[in-house]
Amino acid sequence: MTPAGHLAELVRVLTAHGHRPYGRVLHEAANGVSTVSVCVPGLERFFAVTSGQCVVPGPRARAHMTRAAN
Repeated sequence: MTPAGHLAELVRVLTAHGHRPYGRVLHEAANGVSTVSVCVPGLERFFAVTSGQCVVPGPRARAHMTRAAN
């Protein structure tokens, strides 16, 4: 799958689940490699946690934890 095809599929799946992704290209290298920043409201910010930031679980994670506890 091409990068454009992969992007289209990710957007399709997220949209089908009621999420709207927002993104911005931060850098485009001459060799075709790009750095992007993407935010999908309603999803957890996993990479914020991996960088050491304290993140309070959002509604989606809290609902999952409630279901898992029952």
